[in-house]
Amino acid sequence: MKLTFDLLPDTTWNNNIRNMMGVSEWDKLRKKVYKLYKLQCGICKTKRKLQCHEIWKFDDEDHTQTLTGFIALCELCHAIKHIGFAKIQSDRGDIDWEVLVKHYCTVNKCRKEFFKSDYQKALKMFERRSKYDWVVKIGDLKLSEI
Repeated sequence: MKLTFDLLPDTTWNNNIRNMMGVSEWDKLRKKVYKLYKLQCGICKTKRKLQCHEIWKFDDEDHTQTLTGFIALCELCHAIKHIGFAKIQSDRGDIDWEVLVKHYCTVNKCRKEFFKSDYQKALKMFERRSKYDWVVKIGDLKLSEI
């Protein structure tokens, strides 16, 4: 699957580089990432407005969440990566859930039933991971080299 869900455990919400770096440093980093991806979404290749997404690796045995990189994503791909938050926004009427489902299915060349199944699996993983306190690590990533 090209486009997957990245539901972070609720115990690590807001533990992100953007909050740790401050606005001006984050802006420099995200602009480097956009340039690295040639000003297009790293998944669907659109040139819609981009957002910088942190890529995390999870060790489910020692409950360690390690930052491994960044990717430039369009607003739709980014919303799907954070599908739990997107569902909350949809329930408030801030975004159109069906647009997200359609985008997921188009990018992944799959049917709506697969989206539903994949979404349910992601929610179960989220619930399982959210039972633990996670150690958040930056890893060996050198932010200045991005």
